[in-house]
Amino acid sequence: MGVTTFKGYYLMGTVGVISSAFTIVKVTRDDQEDDERYNEMFRAVKQEQE
Repeated sequence: MGVTTFKGYYLMGTVGVISSAFTIVKVTRDDQEDDERYNEMFRAVKQEQE
């Protein structure tokens, strides 16, 4: 196995780590947006009941 093979593995690993980080950030942001929407709906329903 040559040096270029190891470079390929490092490159693939780096790309995998970066894409995983972006996925985690997106999921976290989507989750926060869902929580905010839920809270807004809950407040609107609560105000209608009063």
